[in-house]
Amino acid sequence: METGVALPFALHYKKKFLPKAVVQSAIAFLLLCGQTGIAAVLRNLLYFYSTPFYYRYKSFNCCQMSEMEPEAVEFLKRIVQTVSMGLLFLFLHMTVGLYFNWAFFEDTPTIGNIIYYIVFLASLAALIYFYYRLWKGKM
Repeated sequence: METGVALPFALHYKKKFLPKAVVQSAIAFLLLCGQTGIAAVLRNLLYFYSTPFYYRYKSFNCCQMSEMEPEAVEFLKRIVQTVSMGLLFLFLHMTVGLYFNWAFFEDTPTIGNIIYYIVFLASLAALIYFYYRLWKGKM
């Protein structure tokens, strides 16, 4: 019977990584849905969970940056940390300042405005110190 769907991963149930019923029900679902969309996602997940742990990461090499130089990896990590901490700082203070209306003065400054700007300046100083500690060393 020709189904048109390549299922080489379905033979992995004989190695006792998955129960036979799970593999058969996944195959039936794939045959009903075809090769696109959720069927392809399910096929990849089934292949991922039907192979041994050490073989997955050895063959796919998805979680390691072994082909990059360590200095480049360290530099990219520093850039990601810098951008993510800056965005967290900005989004946090924009949200709190706008939601509670503490970032703007109406007629006179209230105690909420004063507390907000004290916390803002303290966290800005902490962010600058974090950036200084992050970028002061060699790569």
